[in-house]
Amino acid sequence: IEVKGHLVNSSTILATKIEFKHDEELEFEGVIGNSQFPENLQLPFAFNLEVDISETLSISVTEDTEFKDGSISMLANGVNIEVEGHFSNNMLIARKIKFEKVEYEGIISDFISASDFKVDGHSVTTNEFTDFKGGTINDLENGIEVEVKGSVNSNGILVVTKLEFDD
Repeated sequence: IEVKGHLVNSSTILATKIEFKHDEELEFEGVIGNSQFPENLQLPFAFNLEVDISETLSISVTEDTEFKDGSISMLANGVNIEVEGHFSNNMLIARKIKFEKVEYEGIISDFISASDFKVDGHSVTTNEFTDFKGGTINDLENGIEVEVKGSVNSNGILVVTKLEFDD
């Protein structure tokens, strides 16, 4: 609680403003683990975040949860995330979930399509949200040098948010 006002005497404040503060905002980073996700990811739902070997937190996702560098569909066991929120009834209510950014630079190989190829030996995929710099989706092919950034999905594939063609 925050109270603003005027001191009337040594033990009394005449309050002009009383503000109830929400629970303190907390931030945790870890790996989603040992979680069952509802079909169609209907809100609200909860999952487990393994912060370290001895600590697992229950995380609640609601319609107010904001996603950064990914989307709700990328939540899965094995995915690294950072969660900001507050505790309520022994559960962290997620205000923001940020997916860990990964970056690879190298030559495209094993090119099958824009949604199935490798960069520097790592499986990657693009989608309608991928931002292309210095070229277009039609320029993707084996032997082209690129730099890719994005988040790894539950299948261990980098979902590319930015792809830059090297000159």
